[in-house]
Amino acid sequence: MSAIERASLYWSSVLREPLLARRTILGVAMGTAAVAQLLGIPVPLLARWLINHPAVSGDVQAVSGVASPYWAFGIAVLSVGIARACFRWAQSALAERFAQGVIADLRVRMHRTLLRLPQGYFDRRPLGKILVRFSGDCSALKSWLAGTLITAPADVLLVLGLAITLAVMRPSLLLAALIPACLIIPVMLIVSPAARQLTREGRRHQAQLCGAIEEQLTRLVTIAASNNQQHCESQVASLTGSIADAAEQRARREAWVRATSIFTTTLAVGAVGFVGAFHLRSGGLNHGDVVAAVWLSLLVRGPINRLSRAGVSHQRARVSLERIGTLLDRKQEPGWDGDLRRTSKPITKLEFRNVSYKPKHSGPMIRDLSITLSTGSLLAVSDDVDGRAARCVFDLILRVRRPHTGYLQVDNVSARKWHVGGLRGKIGFVDRDRSCIDTQLRSRTVGSAQDDALVKGVWQQTKHLSGDTHDDSYATVLARVASFTQEAMSPGLRIRLAFCSALAGNPSILLIEHPFLNLDETQCELLEQCLVRLAADRIVLITVNPASRMSIEPDSLHISASGDVTSRRPKILDFVRQPMADFVTDGTLS
Repeated sequence: MSAIERASLYWSSVLREPLLARRTILGVAMGTAAVAQLLGIPVPLLARWLINHPAVSGDVQAVSGVASPYWAFGIAVLSVGIARACFRWAQSALAERFAQGVIADLRVRMHRTLLRLPQGYFDRRPLGKILVRFSGDCSALKSWLAGTLITAPADVLLVLGLAITLAVMRPSLLLAALIPACLIIPVMLIVSPAARQLTREGRRHQAQLCGAIEEQLTRLVTIAASNNQQHCESQVASLTGSIADAAEQRARREAWVRATSIFTTTLAVGAVGFVGAFHLRSGGLNHGDVVAAVWLSLLVRGPINRLSRAGVSHQRARVSLERIGTLLDRKQEPGWDGDLRRTSKPITKLEFRNVSYKPKHSGPMIRDLSITLSTGSLLAVSDDVDGRAARCVFDLILRVRRPHTGYLQVDNVSARKWHVGGLRGKIGFVDRDRSCIDTQLRSRTVGSAQDDALVKGVWQQTKHLSGDTHDDSYATVLARVASFTQEAMSPGLRIRLAFCSALAGNPSILLIEHPFLNLDETQCELLEQCLVRLAADRIVLITVNPASRMSIEPDSLHISASGDVTSRRPKILDFVRQPMADFVTDGTLS
């Protein structure tokens, strides 16, 4: 696909929908800009009328008072100035509203696309490189939408209006102004491709810089421990130098366009003055005509200068649009569209069949995982790679990652045939991260009185974890969680809130990351009892440390550093499994 075809594809696929949705405000903004520009033409013509007026030229007796042509000229110029200022203000306000709306739509679409991309896309790219699309590319595109897109048609219309006016006065005046101004066209054609390439190079280095800084800030401890600050500084310095060099080269080329524009428009004004003086001497024009012609040629300078910069601005916007378009064209994670399986029934069976996962870069590996879990299963997953392989098992269930070989079945149906949102709606994920707790508490709603009683029961059952002396009824949880800070939450309170937020939808599968972290022995034993009760009528998976010991003996799954899987199923559970509902009556424990 050629560059022109690729650019036209992005224009149509990325901007077509938001532009059509705001075509009314776009048309009004362009109309106000055109009126504001065209209102610059009457003032030179009014000056021409005043100079040629018989009462001013001395052909008749001067008129005094309000009827004087000076008063008429002043009132007319004042009216035109006020009208032009009003239209200019309306243009700026409408253009900003239009541009901000389009960029808001694009950012929402980009964010929606990012949330549905496979996890491998983020594994291969630092987050800083992705965020450049939201900042640099969107800002450049917004400047083009609010500026060039609105003003360029108005500038073209003003140039045509000025050309027609000069042609009516004297065709030679038009030729004198037009021939020098046309010299800017070859310069624009030469500079624009180079500006596009330098803009693309600068954006690439800017993305690399943001990615490097984001990665370094998340690895500050490692960098300090390895005494690697100097290498990080040289990396950032090299990238900033590349950005500055690309920007400097682009600025030099844009300066050639501006200098050529100033030269040609100045030459056009001089040529109009020369031709006007020649016709004045020969009697073809009078003084008012010459003054108006020179004034009109001076008005051409503004739109010509803006149109010369519009070419470079268009190229910069084109690069931004291509980068945004490549993100929006990314193939999203399978399972969001189409006629996919949804069900309101609880999930009762989860089966891994010869599942293997190997990341493209360094990371946890899983080989030939085969295990069947059904309602009543409590599985403890551990590994030898700092919990990453165990979390990878969770990611496979959540369909955040896809197995490279084998497949996962949910209720005897391939997980690939499930709607991703429908499947994740059946899964409760317990994470102590504050943002995860807040998001779940605000997004999940209690669906029935039974769910409400379940959550209230778990809230009471886990009361011993937080050591909180305040009113701890579940009715106050949503109001109180907003006042907690990350530091103010104790480990017990955090896991307690995480449990309630994950159980609010009464999920069929419960995934819990390191539930016993930072809890004392007594709290761990009580939490184990709660987990067994929860597992009586759902599938529960927890990640644990390989060396951790529990008073209960759940099914276990261990993943070695090489990805080999070993599983063990105990013969007897020390704690008799009973559904949590047996312990809950109207939100209190029996």
